[in-house]
Amino acid sequence: MNWNKRVWLRGFSCFSKELEEKSELKVSFKYQVDELPKKIEEHVFRIVQELISNTLRHAQASCLDVYLYQTETELQLKGSRQWSWFSAR
Repeated sequence: MNWNKRVWLRGFSCFSKELEEKSELKVSFKYQVDELPKKIEEHVFRIVQELISNTLRHAQASCLDVYLYQTETELQLKGSRQWSWFSAR
C-alpha cells in the first residue's frame, strides 16, 4: 500500500470514527481502489462528506455504507442507507 492510499483511508477512517462519536450514525467504508490522482481523491472525499451530511440532515438513517470501487475505466461510488423507522401517533 503506498503512502497516498494510506492517507486517503486514514482520512475516511478518522472522519467516520469522529462522526460515530458525535451522532447515532454508523458509517462503514468498503473499497477496492488502486492509486487515484490527488484531485480525484479530494473530489471523492468531498462527495462522501456531502453524502454523510445529507444522510444526517434528511434521512434519519442509523447506518450508512459507502462503497468505492475502481475498474479499469471508471470509479464507482455508492452509498446505501439503513433507515430508522418510527411511528408517528
